[in-house]
Amino acid sequence: MKTLLRSIAWFTLLAALVLPACGGGGGGGGGGGVKAPAYTVTYNGNGSTGGSVPVDTTNYEQGATVTVLGNTGSLTRTGYSFTGWCMNENGEGDIYTQGQTFPMGTSNVTLYARWTANPTYTVTYNGNGNTGGSVPEDTTNYEQGATVTVLGNTGNLIKDGYFFAGWCVAENGEGTTYTQGQPFVMGTANVTLYARWFPYSTGILDIDFGEGGIVTTPLGVDTQDEARALAIQADGKIVVAGSSFGDFALVRYDENGDPDSTFGIGGKVVTSIGEGTSDEAFALAIQADGKIVVAGSSRDGANTNFALVRYDENGEPDPTFGADGIATVDIETEDIAYALAIQADGKIVAAGYSFDGANADFALVRCDENGEPDPTFGTAGILTVDIEIEDTARALAIQADGKIVAAGYSFDGANADFALVRCDENGEPDPTFGADGIVTVDIETEDIAYALAIQADGKIVAAGYSFDGANADFALVRCDENGEPDQTFGTDGIVTVDIDTDDRAYALAIQDDGKIVAAGYSFDEANTDFALVRCDENGEPDQTFDTDGIVITQVASPVVLMRFDEARALAIQADGKIIAAGKSYNSTDDDFALVRYE
Repeated sequence: MKTLLRSIAWFTLLAALVLPACGGGGGGGGGGGVKAPAYTVTYNGNGSTGGSVPVDTTNYEQGATVTVLGNTGSLTRTGYSFTGWCMNENGEGDIYTQGQTFPMGTSNVTLYARWTANPTYTVTYNGNGNTGGSVPEDTTNYEQGATVTVLGNTGNLIKDGYFFAGWCVAENGEGTTYTQGQPFVMGTANVTLYARWFPYSTGILDIDFGEGGIVTTPLGVDTQDEARALAIQADGKIVVAGSSFGDFALVRYDENGDPDSTFGIGGKVVTSIGEGTSDEAFALAIQADGKIVVAGSSRDGANTNFALVRYDENGEPDPTFGADGIATVDIETEDIAYALAIQADGKIVAAGYSFDGANADFALVRCDENGEPDPTFGTAGILTVDIEIEDTARALAIQADGKIVAAGYSFDGANADFALVRCDENGEPDPTFGADGIVTVDIETEDIAYALAIQADGKIVAAGYSFDGANADFALVRCDENGEPDQTFGTDGIVTVDIDTDDRAYALAIQDDGKIVAAGYSFDEANTDFALVRCDENGEPDQTFDTDGIVITQVASPVVLMRFDEARALAIQADGKIIAAGKSYNSTDDDFALVRYE
């Protein structure tokens, strides 16, 4: 019995020593053991260029369910779209999206962002029947929603008989028209932009303008109103300047020929420069900022001076220019500005004549943007050029190189000739042009230039009339950049057009296709009517312009027995339509008159 008890005691002691070492435990009655391993899930942007990866802080045992997170940090990658997560960096294998599950294995897991390249689209330009030039090329690949900036006609596309009017997504020209610099949003297909072509004016009245293509505007009751200058704003509105009963007068019209109610009073602005003065406006130009500058003369009873007035876009005098919007320049006893141009730097140049009581000379004045004479030009902002006894500039243009060209006439006491003067940017006569900056052209007994234009190739065209003692005809002269007669134009650089007894051109414009349009009047010994002439680049009558290159328009009502209709200004719209402006007699007085041609 003792032996049995002794054995039990030893067994109990041995158990007490061995069981704790084997992971047993007293007190709590068991439940311990080795803890199972745990694993993590890490998200990787896999080349992302923006945003942040989600973070999963859970430790997962083998077999545990993992719920995949979404793109909570808005990961992005340029040129790609996020399409879920994948366990392979190369995107192969199973793809997991937000909320999907998978069982945890026996190692940590990395989920890589899966990226799919975005589709891209191209923009192709099509000449759409062009006969010359080349289409621009856009090598960019655009994603959906990207902004496309439309290119210009960089390859100088042309189409015979038509002018380039922008780009359109429809081959037939319907729908939205895009011009250089305009944007559009890329869709989900390649885009072709077709050149949009409009036929050049055929000389037919535009029935969508005014009454059958004609607009007349009285500025007062029984006043003599004459438009002498015309300009088209960037928004297509038409600004006309001239005189009304001894005052500067402006009218602005919308594209349909209706007076613009946002301009002045009912579209009209009349400005008196001084008390008791007689003011005549002859020229007009629109600045890059939309402000309108008008030039002419103001007579105070003793002297006549160059006069310039600047208006804001609403027709209000601009107080930052001269004195309350008016600047006058006194050169000699009688000074009149007939022409106006604005340089690329914003400086304003006016040209006309200055008469000292004995001789009249070409006169040019340049002022800064505030209307102050520019001391870097000529003498204190003034240049006068003496050619003969009586010299007058009637037109003005600025070349691409900044040189200034004025055209008019020079009278030596017997004959009057076309006269052109060119000076450099400082008002110095240009010795590379004619003789010391002067060119004269003798056509007949009396030759007067009223208009001037510079072609894209730098050649200079002047227009006016030539009178042989019996008849006056439209006259055009073209010279090269050195003032030499252009032998490829007419005869020795001269073209004359006989319409009727007395024909005079007062305005000139050059179309995009190089054709030349002149406007004025034709008198048949009873009536004067608007007259337009168009010739090709060689001076030949354009047979597509009313079959013979000549268009005559009766502006006054048929009930008016004596017509006195004269075109004094000319402009070509962006769509190729031609607008002529001048005056029309209504049997009582003269009114502003505009005619638009298809």
